[in-house]
Amino acid sequence: MPKRPLSAYNLFFREERKRCMGLNSNINSSNININSNINNPNINNNSNGNNKKKNNNNLKFEQLGKVIGKGWRELSRKKRNKLEEKAEIDRERYR
Repeated sequence: MPKRPLSAYNLFFREERKRCMGLNSNINSSNININSNINNPNINNNSNGNNKKKNNNNLKFEQLGKVIGKGWRELSRKKRNKLEEKAEIDRERYR
């Protein structure tokens, strides 16, 4: 059975996550800026004793989701339309 189609948000999340994982040179021990083009805030990554799994850049998935979600909400209409077109193509592939 083919994989289910991805929504525009899922496509955006996947792209941003890959880009975030590749930002090793811009990461220090306490902050990360996911996407300066859409004015995402820096994430404070101080340890509070919580033993949740972390990705390769010590950014928790929950934090990553919050930052990428904010980026999605602030995404320009033009960029969102491009992602929606890609999602529509993926939906057609699935049918």
